[in-house]
Amino acid sequence: MGRIIFKKIIAVDFDGTLHFGKYPFINNPNTELIEFLKANRAKYILVLNTMREGVQLEYAKKWLEEQGIIFDYFNQNVPYKIEQYGDKRKIYADIYIDNASMTSDMFLKHEK
Repeated sequence: MGRIIFKKIIAVDFDGTLHFGKYPFINNPNTELIEFLKANRAKYILVLNTMREGVQLEYAKKWLEEQGIIFDYFNQNVPYKIEQYGDKRKIYADIYIDNASMTSDMFLKHEK
């Protein structure tokens, strides 16, 4: 039997990342990121990883639909990762795209 190849998972933040507005407002799409995700859609599993929930999450989903971008999951882990690790609170991804993120190297250089 052949080995199953899984796509890489990208977790993408919403506010300040997919758009340049600040919660609760949604405006100024990050067209470069959106176009990249749309163009490479077949290569990845996309997870929207946002603090938005309830009606605010529904607003975000509607906005994403208007932008023509499709996410596979919203604030939840991919099923095969749940089988592998259990359903943990932190969203598992191979790549995280978030306006508030830093690598450890970036952080250490920033704090010098």
